[in-house]
Amino acid sequence: MTFRIIETKDGSKGLYNIELEEVYHSFLGAQTEAIQKFVNPVKKLDYKPLSILDICYGVGYNTKTALLELKNIESIDCVEIDKKLVEFSFNFEFNDKINKTIEKNYKNPDFITFYIDDIRKVVKKLDKKYDIIFYDGFAPYKDSCLWSEELIFEVSKLLKKQGLITTYNHSKPVLNAFFKAKMNIGKTIYDKKP
Repeated sequence: MTFRIIETKDGSKGLYNIELEEVYHSFLGAQTEAIQKFVNPVKKLDYKPLSILDICYGVGYNTKTALLELKNIESIDCVEIDKKLVEFSFNFEFNDKINKTIEKNYKNPDFITFYIDDIRKVVKKLDKKYDIIFYDGFAPYKDSCLWSEELIFEVSKLLKKQGLITTYNHSKPVLNAFFKAKMNIGKTIYDKKP
């Protein structure tokens, strides 16, 4: 995929996918989105130790922010189809120490494991349950396979009984898919509409 770096409103960098004409992060702020929609909801829970599945890792904002903000992480499994994007993430817009931790674990998995493949394939191979799933699928209206009812059902089976799936997508079809997968649905932040 071809992309260019953009600056978002909070000053953090994001990516624009030229082929799909779509941004990887909210224009309001890539870092703000990772904090508000993915990591902050987890902080309210008392998981010890914490296992995370990061679906559609991209440049790693959610995983990197979790490493920065959460102190009780046991393991993170990251799924991303684009190997070049993951490798680009090693030097992209974040704390050097965390970027180096990501790169080290990419090359020699310790507590972070990368799956460079289509999530629809990976989800069928994973044999563990997670406390937290960051469901950060790309471009719902242009890459709808990442938001299909079937995939959401498969992903929900990977969640521990008291686990939490966080996502930015609150469209009716996605909420219905989570509902059909017997997930409790709630809102963790409230968007301000102009």
